[in-house]
Amino acid sequence: DPMTDATKIAPTAHYTAYAWHELGLPHAEYFATPLGKRLFRAYRLLELPATLRGEPSKLLRTLRNRHTLIDAELERIQPDVVVELGAGLSRRGLTFALDAGVRYVEIDLPAMVAYKRQLLASRVPAALQERLAGRLRMLDVDIFAPSFADALARELRGAERPVIIAEGVVGYFEADQRSVLLERVRRALPATGTFL
Repeated sequence: DPMTDATKIAPTAHYTAYAWHELGLPHAEYFATPLGKRLFRAYRLLELPATLRGEPSKLLRTLRNRHTLIDAELERIQPDVVVELGAGLSRRGLTFALDAGVRYVEIDLPAMVAYKRQLLASRVPAALQERLAGRLRMLDVDIFAPSFADALARELRGAERPVIIAEGVVGYFEADQRSVLLERVRRALPATGTFL
């Protein structure tokens, strides 16, 4: 059961989801987990000396800036489809599918996709789930599989203002892996598209 096995999900996903909840970002409460809360509080303890000096949390500020900058770019671009690679426990897909009516596709590893589907099914009110009307999809796809570029191109087919987001995920890989991933994104993304 993915709900009871949240430990298969990277700690960074839990931490950032809880950070977005603490920041009050729309729909973040659906992805805040008990593990995320514990990690968030533990990190805050590590920052206590700086906090006592009146310094803001550098990590929290960085996460806020990065996440809200991408949101602002999406609002500016007004995409007709978004594909987010390594979406994790981000609330962005739910937010843009619900509030902007954007077709949103989240791609991640199988354990993450199963866990997030369970969170959506158990936490998001039925009325909101109905409003999604198939606009939010989650796919477990290996972004390093040779077929990834073709799968990505299929998700973007027919889009006039497509956006691909890779918030934080690219940094997890070695330089040669990053080059392969970015080349596949380049091949799949139409000339009218944007990569964030």
